[in-house]
Amino acid sequence: MAFICEGNDGGIAGLDYNGATAVDIVISLPSNGCGANLMLKVLISSAASDRLSAAARFLSRFSNSAQILVIGATRAAADDFARHCARLQGATFGIRRFSLVQLAAHISTFRLAANGQAPCSALGTEATVVRAVHDAYNHGSLQYFSPVALLPGFAKAVRATASELRAAGIAASNLESLPAPPPM
Repeated sequence: MAFICEGNDGGIAGLDYNGATAVDIVISLPSNGCGANLMLKVLISSAASDRLSAAARFLSRFSNSAQILVIGATRAAADDFARHCARLQGATFGIRRFSLVQLAAHISTFRLAANGQAPCSALGTEATVVRAVHDAYNHGSLQYFSPVALLPGFAKAVRATASELRAAGIAASNLESLPAPPPM
């Protein structure tokens, strides 16, 4: 597990926890008005008990109200660890828990918002596709896909195709110049 905690000053120091290696890294952020540094603690060990014990000792150095970010392999693992620390310290608040994927999604929302966009889950995307297909079908706008547009799985297939195109970096403008499919 990795922990990012606000407001610590210091250098890089290697620590030994019963054969595990831990490193403190202080990251100075661009001036954001608060001037705080972030400290990242990384522990490397093949034994989960060593990692969890060291992580709990690390967290115990901070007040119960410190702003702490816990990143686990899964959100459930981060939640379990935060509950364990809360039991040891009596009570805590200010601990935010994420899986690495959740953290990446959370961070990306700021860039999306700056571009006037919002994140959308696969289910949300499929719901949008279903609504658009329904409207297009009722207006007779679908030609090529009309025979299959209302079948189960069509919205999922459209969502998957759009995701693959986006992942491949293919913009909508690249598709507009393609010829129309032949009539069925």
